[in-house]
Amino acid sequence: MDNDAGGISVYTQAGAQYGYTLLWSLIPMTIALYVTEEMCARMGVVTGKDFRTSFAKNSDFARTFFVMIAGFFVDLANVVAEFAGVAAAMQIFGINKYVAVPSQRCSFGFW
Repeated sequence: MDNDAGGISVYTQAGAQYGYTLLWSLIPMTIALYVTEEMCARMGVVTGKDFRTSFAKNSDFARTFFVMIAGFFVDLANVVAEFAGVAAAMQIFGINKYVAVPSQRCSFGFW
């Protein structure tokens, strides 16, 4: 569903290990993705607010804090997976991960 470095490395490993046996799971995952995206888009159009604002307005501080912290760690894990995917892909071509990852940081705009 996504073609970033972390995703491609996971898809490659899963495909090598399981072959086509998990291909059926794409159908329910795609349906869940479309339903979730449509629901969030409609909620944003109707309320004119993003998810954080809508959730904070309709929930208490503790729940909002937990959801925001969980979202932060999910995003952090995604960035780490990006760097790990870039490092693994470059090592296939014989490029050292300590050379490939800092150059990737520059393209992400962290510097």
